[in-house]
Amino acid sequence: FIAQDGHAALKHLEEHPIDLILLDVIMPGMDGIETCRRMKSLPASKDIPVIFLTAVSDPQSVVKGFEAGSVDYISKPFHPQEVLARINTQLTIQALQTELRSQNIQLQQEIEQHIKAKTALQNIRDQLNDRVNEKTTELVKANARLKREAREHQLTAKALRHSEQRFRRFISSISDHIYVSRITNGQSWNNLYISPNIVSLTGYAHDNFFDSPIFWLSAIVHPDDQKIFNQHTRALTRGTSHEAEYRLVKADGSQIWIRDNARVEGSDDSLVVYGVISDITGRKDLERKLNEIHLLGQGLTLLHSEGAILKRVFRTVGQLITFDRSAYILVDDFTNELHFYNDTPDGWQCELKLPITHEKSIAAAAIRA
Repeated sequence: FIAQDGHAALKHLEEHPIDLILLDVIMPGMDGIETCRRMKSLPASKDIPVIFLTAVSDPQSVVKGFEAGSVDYISKPFHPQEVLARINTQLTIQALQTELRSQNIQLQQEIEQHIKAKTALQNIRDQLNDRVNEKTTELVKANARLKREAREHQLTAKALRHSEQRFRRFISSISDHIYVSRITNGQSWNNLYISPNIVSLTGYAHDNFFDSPIFWLSAIVHPDDQKIFNQHTRALTRGTSHEAEYRLVKADGSQIWIRDNARVEGSDDSLVVYGVISDITGRKDLERKLNEIHLLGQGLTLLHSEGAILKRVFRTVGQLITFDRSAYILVDDFTNELHFYNDTPDGWQCELKLPITHEKSIAAAAIRA
């Protein structure tokens, strides 16, 4: 586009993009110097390179042109090859500057994204540190409470020393597994922390529980208890703290009972679960034994035969504890004798009878034998 004067050039720049401007210094009306100043004051044309064409060789005029915002000047008369060379040079510089600005903008965006990611990571670390500090404070308070209770009960120095030793042994023997998980969008589980105790608890490698979020359900939870586990996880997904007892199948095929006690914190779109898993196999076994004893007591009330009662008692005791030999002693009021019965392959056999005299007690008769 060729403008006849400065005003026409400025009007055209407001409506059309231009890559480079060749501007004559001497023009009718507004001269090239003033036209250049106005171009550089407009947002649409301030970055367009301007090359002056001038027949004036006055150095002061050249300086005014540069001060007005030009990037180069060509003295008249000029050679076309020189003009093209200077134009190509300025267009190349303009393209490089444009690319540099674009790269700077992209770099700034990447820096801002990096800062945001670093801030988010620091926030997560701060949250975990807060949780650790909170738990540490609770443990300190609990320990102080135990010491106050010990003082209140006025335990002797020896009893206090023994109590402390038992407490230390108890703490060192704890094998509970601790885990921290995040629930996002009400369904996606991500393990944030898995304690090393998971290895001794299940027999599986530590990495298994990070590599697959569903490894616990698919390979660990007993098939008959998966309904209980699913109810437990649904409660946690709803943001409700929950406790459940179910069985696990260890890597070697053995089974254990565990108590999964989980506390939930956070909002609906992002929940954090803090869980403690304890091995309660011993407690479950004790419950079973106590139930057997209870049933034994009920059953004995229905039996009237001495042999049936003893058979039921020893059978139940044999299920609860392991022993190699068994025997029992009865007093026969009719013969005034002690009868010693031993468990043999042929059944209970009376292998020894001791008379009880009026002059000697039962204990004395037993000691004499």
